[in-house]
Amino acid sequence: MRVLFVSLFCSLTALILIGCKNPSGGGGGSDLSETQSSSDFTITLSGEADADQNILLSWSTDKTPPSGGSWSVEIRNPDNSSRSVTPPQDGTYTVPKPSVMGSYRYHVRYGRPDGSEVVSNSIIAVYAGSRNPVIAPGPRIIPSGSGITLSAGPPDTEQRILLSWNTDKVPASGGSWFVEIINPNGSLRSVSPEASGRYTAVKPAVPGSYRYRVRYQAPGGLNVVSNSVSVSYSPGAPPGINPQEKNIENSFRNTGTMNPNTGRGGFEDLITASNKFPSPLPPGDRSASPGFDLVAYWGDWSTWQHRLFDIEDIPQGAVSSIAYAFFKITDGRSINLPNVGRSGVTPPWGAVLPADDGSAFSGSGGRTVTLWPGDAGGTISWGKGNLNTLKNYSSWADTALSVGGWTLSAEFQPLAADAVAKRAGTAGAGDKVDMFVRSVIMYLERYEFKTVDLDWEFPENSAHRRGFKDLVHYLRTELDAKWSGAARKDISIAITGNPMKMRFVPLDDAEFMNNVDRVKIMTYDLAGAYGPMTGHHTNLFGDAFHGKSVESGKTRDYGVDAAVRAAAEMMGRADSAKLNEYKKKIRIGVAYYGRGWAKVDAPAGWRPAQNADPAPLIGIDVPKTADLSDGSTTYGFAGSFGQYGTINYPHIRRYFLDYVKESPRPYSGKNGFYRLWDDKAKAPMLYSPSHKVLITYDDNESIAAKVKYAHENGLGGVIVWMISEDYNGELTAAINREARKYSW
Repeated sequence: MRVLFVSLFCSLTALILIGCKNPSGGGGGSDLSETQSSSDFTITLSGEADADQNILLSWSTDKTPPSGGSWSVEIRNPDNSSRSVTPPQDGTYTVPKPSVMGSYRYHVRYGRPDGSEVVSNSIIAVYAGSRNPVIAPGPRIIPSGSGITLSAGPPDTEQRILLSWNTDKVPASGGSWFVEIINPNGSLRSVSPEASGRYTAVKPAVPGSYRYRVRYQAPGGLNVVSNSVSVSYSPGAPPGINPQEKNIENSFRNTGTMNPNTGRGGFEDLITASNKFPSPLPPGDRSASPGFDLVAYWGDWSTWQHRLFDIEDIPQGAVSSIAYAFFKITDGRSINLPNVGRSGVTPPWGAVLPADDGSAFSGSGGRTVTLWPGDAGGTISWGKGNLNTLKNYSSWADTALSVGGWTLSAEFQPLAADAVAKRAGTAGAGDKVDMFVRSVIMYLERYEFKTVDLDWEFPENSAHRRGFKDLVHYLRTELDAKWSGAARKDISIAITGNPMKMRFVPLDDAEFMNNVDRVKIMTYDLAGAYGPMTGHHTNLFGDAFHGKSVESGKTRDYGVDAAVRAAAEMMGRADSAKLNEYKKKIRIGVAYYGRGWAKVDAPAGWRPAQNADPAPLIGIDVPKTADLSDGSTTYGFAGSFGQYGTINYPHIRRYFLDYVKESPRPYSGKNGFYRLWDDKAKAPMLYSPSHKVLITYDDNESIAAKVKYAHENGLGGVIVWMISEDYNGELTAAINREARKYSW
């Protein structure tokens, strides 16, 4: 699933920061957090990989730098540690291929004799497996001394750390200073400094990595943010202090529309992390429909990010299958759970999580789970503990272990290549695929999973296609040798909803189609703030972008119907006599979250109305809102849990959407938002003219259309990403209520 997993350790306060224009229509002034130093020359950095996967960096300047300065190359590692090296000659440096895979960032600094510095653009190089590194532009680095510069003194005897800061300009009078503390679990709290320019950070009760930054809120809503300082606390050791460059923030906040719920202005005030709101649906609507397959994905990060939504929070009987996401392939050969801590090891997201009332409680509820027999004893953190809980659910729902996902799919490639080599009889081949199958079987046995779900995102060429087929062949062979009849284990695959890329999944191969039991098409994320063009991200019919060309001059025919037609066409080539049987294996995607863009200007003369056609807002390009620390660019707002351009359905439902049963359409927008309905696409949108925010999502009406479509086209059901984003069960209930209208 497109989880964006790498970004998930984010704020549970879920503040939305929007780059909106001010009420007068201007840009809101210049944010000091994006002010360059008064450099008289600029440095342009470029990079390329050589045949040995080293990175060849080269740079040039538009003017001659002042004499007497020094050059340095800064390297940021995947774990966020950094190092500085002196290039042997001006203008070039070769970075050797690293031994650890991951994302590396490079930039060049020139330190001038007066102590100031000039910083180049940055470059990201992503190493994954044996492939050549992917090189992309990185975020802009702010030179020290720009805006607010935060520094940290050494810890005292009680491990307190004095934070101090200064500014390169005199701040506007009448504003307020805040120190922001980001806890290990990603939650954020804001405190007032004890004196001008200083704050003492006390040793926290819970070990882990804490991040500090300073924010100045000027009159009118303009925010200036300092660099951050990271402090790591470990038992029995002094804290480690690591200053960090400032990430570019889109920190100008709209101060226009008043929020009646809080009495404050601004779009960000409409979002909180609370999920306490009444369901508009009666509880009796939550039982599943016989014969209809509702596959619910549950991510192990849900225990800390989605307001502690544990396995046991899934209502019994509401879904037919629960997929545990995600298992990681290690070294291209075996699977395990990432980020699982044992006794005495703090989970990477920390052990203190905020409660709904703003207080904190310790140890993630204080729950621990005994290790399985044969291990050394002790306790284990959430991952395998939730597996034990899920094991108890196998009496009423199929359970699946899901391998891969958006950030854990790279190791499918060597695994698939080994399967091809083994099937071709290559000497010495097969070790990886054999170990993979054995480790899958181990988890199926221990936790009584019914299904193994292969979520390879994504096969990209004919070699991947062949490897996928052969990997499934060996997995099917070994599972059938161990389990048969009623005990038979299933294989499901999660595949792209992009018809153009679907050809790299062998749906047109009879062996492959006979070996898999579910084909789960991820018909969401078809559009989003990762690109500048607005569109539907999970529409049923038509083109997500209303026919606009966005890819190599070709129209992207994206939507549920387009994906199903493409898959069915391939399945028919596999075995036309079994097409209906194969189509019954298809599950289409339902999104329990929205995607959206900031800075969306409506066309001149168009005025929104409740449930109006959103066509004028679709297929238009919008400006970017931020360069992110991972090197990507976003065109969206900072939404639920800090993920740019993403907002979960409960936040949509609570703050932007009213349920109006007596209306011809079941919903109406609120708090300055209009609920729009595309009757051709069978998909809703939300738009705020004042905030210039556009959101694409699923609700009861679009979900009902999808379930009806699944029945009319002989499909087996739906998948939902993901169950923890439907806190009160409203969308799950809508699926089941519609499914019970039909015979499956």
